[in-house]
Amino acid sequence: MSWYDATTGDHYPDMECTAAGKPGWLDYAEARNCDMTVDINDEQFIFIYLSQR
Repeated sequence: MSWYDATTGDHYPDMECTAAGKPGWLDYAEARNCDMTVDINDEQFIFIYLSQR
C-alpha cells in the first residue's frame, strides 16, 4: 500500500503531510488500516502492507 526510501526521500503515494507530524505516505497507510510493516536497515526502506484476513 505504501513505501518510503530514506536514501532518496522517494515515497508512495506522493501525498503531502495531512496530519501534524506525520508524513503523508504513513497517514495514507494508517487510514487504510494497514497492519504489516517491513523495516529494512533501520528505516532506510519502509514498506507497509494490508494483510489478508
